[in-house]
Amino acid sequence: PNPVPLKDPSAWTVIGQSKPRLDTAAKTTGAQIYGSDLKMPGMLVAVPRRSPVFGGKVKSFDAAAVRSRPGVKHVLPIGDYGVAVVADTFWQAKTALDALPIEWDGGENARVSSATIAARLDEGLTAAEAFVGNSQGDARAAIAAAPRKVEATYSYPFQNHAPMEPMNATVVWTATRCDVWCPTQNGEAALVTAAQAAGLVEVAPEGAQAIIGRAVSFGQSRVVCGLHYPADVEAGQFIGSAVLAKAFEAPDFRRDLACARREIEAIRNGLKAGDLPACAPSP
Repeated sequence: PNPVPLKDPSAWTVIGQSKPRLDTAAKTTGAQIYGSDLKMPGMLVAVPRRSPVFGGKVKSFDAAAVRSRPGVKHVLPIGDYGVAVVADTFWQAKTALDALPIEWDGGENARVSSATIAARLDEGLTAAEAFVGNSQGDARAAIAAAPRKVEATYSYPFQNHAPMEPMNATVVWTATRCDVWCPTQNGEAALVTAAQAAGLVEVAPEGAQAIIGRAVSFGQSRVVCGLHYPADVEAGQFIGSAVLAKAFEAPDFRRDLACARREIEAIRNGLKAGDLPACAPSP
């Protein structure tokens, strides 16, 4: 309707009302289950490390120095931006990663410091032609004509844009499905990335471009906003490709994949799910 009728504030049930949180008691007592608390049979834990300088790259790392440590299964590169240690437990992976010799190339940002950042900000404040996001009236003329001028400069250090719980994900991946527990504010991107890594693009190859394109666009949108490293996107692509390549070595996976393709094709041709021929069970 035009105009849209607005609800009278007296009828509001959420806005302006005090609503109890459902997780307060569990968080207060320590009973709350977080993403990193999940444990699965035979689960391995990967702990990654990226350059201490934004945009930096890995020059080299000595995997042999930690590969024989208790519980360590793999030491893997993440693109050229980072390294991950895979072990039986978090602590084994973390301590091995702490002991792993890594040489970093910080690039141009290695010369950035608090002093250089402050100087750049000061240059922007005093520039004759500074960037203007919104302009109303003539501020310069008003300030110049003011009988009294008050000037003050405020600054604060960088704040760590990170949650209290370390970012994590738990994945159970089989030949027929992929379940992901991932505490995140970007569930859509997590879903698309999981579908890509689990081989959905192989089940419906004609939709691969759209699936991968959506995953990359979601990931890159976070990079553009400065919330994620480019390695977050590249690591997802790298790990997904490596997992899928390993899966294709298993005859059971190739058989189940062919069956899934037949099911999807049959559904597209008009058959209902109940009319589909059953796939042969795995031995």
